[in-house]
Amino acid sequence: MNPSLHSDGPRRTCVGCHTVDEQRALVRVTRDGEKLHVDDSCRRDGRGAYVHARSSCLSRATKGGFSRSFRTAIPGASITSIHQQILNVRSEGSNE
Repeated sequence: MNPSLHSDGPRRTCVGCHTVDEQRALVRVTRDGEKLHVDDSCRRDGRGAYVHARSSCLSRATKGGFSRSFRTAIPGASITSIHQQILNVRSEGSNE
């Protein structure tokens, strides 16, 4: 077996780049009505989508990845808001 396919934790697919990565390397986003939320605890109810906190992944995710994952159109205001929330999570994580 290929040892690179095994990890110590769950693996998820980024809705931006479609790369499978460890769950802890991705940011979970959930939908509540028409609003998207960053789920830092990975415990919010409902469908979740995972994305890398990189500009390239966020750009692709906001252009269709989130809509595809949540199986509904996402309003532009929610896309803008979640993009900013994820960038904030990334900047907070780099200060640790």
